[in-house]
Amino acid sequence: EETLRLVEAQLSNMEKAKTMVVKVGLPADESASSKAYTNDGAGPAPTVLEVGVWHEYGTQNIPQRSFLRGPLNAKSGELEKVLEQQFNLVLEKGMEVEKALGRVGLAARNISVGAFRTKGYGVWKDIGQATKEAKGSSGVLIDTGLLRSSITWVVV
Repeated sequence: EETLRLVEAQLSNMEKAKTMVVKVGLPADESASSKAYTNDGAGPAPTVLEVGVWHEYGTQNIPQRSFLRGPLNAKSGELEKVLEQQFNLVLEKGMEVEKALGRVGLAARNISVGAFRTKGYGVWKDIGQATKEAKGSSGVLIDTGLLRSSITWVVV
């Protein structure tokens, strides 16, 4: 009977897991994506989500500096290990699926945030000299830290 209960709980967890996803980045349904930068007086202040899109995909004036897709693809092996570890805990220890997926989301967020320290794990184009002088630093995609600190995850 105990084995049957365990198997039924595992089956229930796996069925539940099939209907759930982890969103990582600047999920539109999270308040972080609606935060705005300080307005410099030249039009409305951009939101974090807008600035994130500009850098993730690039614009005519801003080179692409992916802080989500690129790093997560580059570190997919690490993320796969975390996913496997967490679902082993779901299967073997009965951990809640939401908790396991939350840990996967945290790992993915940390990979994304790591890109800011490593210039996109070494693939981001450097900023121009004029930008360095205007910012007072040579940090790529680091100014106020608002974009980096807004990266999050949600389990749905």
